[in-house]
Amino acid sequence: MHPIGHHSASHSHASLRGRFLVYWEMEQAITTTLPPDDLAALDRVCREQGVTRLDAVESALRWYIEREGELPAIEDPSADEIEP
Repeated sequence: MHPIGHHSASHSHASLRGRFLVYWEMEQAITTTLPPDDLAALDRVCREQGVTRLDAVESALRWYIEREGELPAIEDPSADEIEP
C-alpha cells in the first residue's frame, strides 16, 4: 500500500527484534453539501487566503475540535436534509 500525497496517508516504523513493523493510517473521504451562500463564503475565504477548500475545511475542523474539545452531538437529519 502506498501513500497518495501528503494528505492521504501517514506511516511509522518501529523496531521489533530486528524486524520492522510498518503501519499505515489511511484517511477516509467525506462528502457533504453546503448551501450556496456558505459555499460562496468558503470560496471567498480560500481566494483571500490562498488556500484550497480542503486546507480551509481541515483547518476549520481542527480549530473547532481543539476549541470545543469535541464535536457536537449528531442530530437525526430532518426530512428535507435526506437525499432521495
